[in-house]
Amino acid sequence: FDLDGTLLDSMPYLEDLAVHHMTTPGTYPISEETARRIYRDTVGMPFRLQLEFSVLKQHTSNPEVARRFERDKEKLYPGLTLFSDVQGAMASLEHLYHDMAIVSSTREKLVYQVAMKHKLPAMTFGYNGRGRWDKVKQLENLAFMYDKEYVIFVGDSPRDYNFARQAGVKFVGIARPNSKVG
Repeated sequence: FDLDGTLLDSMPYLEDLAVHHMTTPGTYPISEETARRIYRDTVGMPFRLQLEFSVLKQHTSNPEVARRFERDKEKLYPGLTLFSDVQGAMASLEHLYHDMAIVSSTREKLVYQVAMKHKLPAMTFGYNGRGRWDKVKQLENLAFMYDKEYVIFVGDSPRDYNFARQAGVKFVGIARPNSKVG
């Protein structure tokens, strides 16, 4: 499972947080509309890479904006909730003896905290802040641990579909209310 926007109702909050930090005076000379487009076009990556893979590439404000975003994201996460169907869906899969994993570009520590807080029966993977972060690598690792034929990635965006395709695993897309990326 993808975390943000699939299991955890976080996307509107993360987008607003990103826009706030990208439009803070002294950072970038961009409008709120441009900041939202940048965020939506690069969602699924760690925020520092979202900045680098956008028109803001190599901007001197990137490291500080990314640091402040991640700091505030850690404060935001404890108050976020799962979508109402998550607990039941995961319980049903667990009852059928299916192993589950949460794959995310969110820092691994936060992914683990969400899983523990909500008692999700899943292994957790996330960005460790160093080296290769991407969901493709995480999915490839799962495909190595299990028969690739039985790995299914559930996500909420076209980018999630592309990650699954690149890793050679099946994909199930879900649409969430108020989703702005899918």
